[in-house]
Amino acid sequence: MSDITYFLIAGAVMLFSLGIHAKLKSTYAKWGNTRNSAGITGAQAARGILNANSMPDVRLEAVPGELADHYDPRTRVIRLSASVYSVPRVAALAIAAHETGHALQDHQHYKPMALRAARPVP
Repeated sequence: MSDITYFLIAGAVMLFSLGIHAKLKSTYAKWGNTRNSAGITGAQAARGILNANSMPDVRLEAVPGELADHYDPRTRVIRLSASVYSVPRVAALAIAAHETGHALQDHQHYKPMALRAARPVP
């Protein structure tokens, strides 16, 4: 691959990534201020999904920062930003459900999750 092709591909990927990040931030800004009708926090939603799928061993933790939410398959911990963990907003439910989905994938031995965790599939 020539240098120019490499830079064109890298540039396109970077622009696409920046666009996705901007869209995520604007969507979060809109729905992060809208209270959900159930009045439940992201942590409550995540725990409810985990319990409904017989996964009480997955831990939930609050972490500092904004949009720092992630699931760690090595330690089986869902880490939610403080604004997601403890605030009853629409965005909190969506983010918590998304991260809990990663825990469900791990629990069901979804092969791409094993690659992400860099460990063998049982």
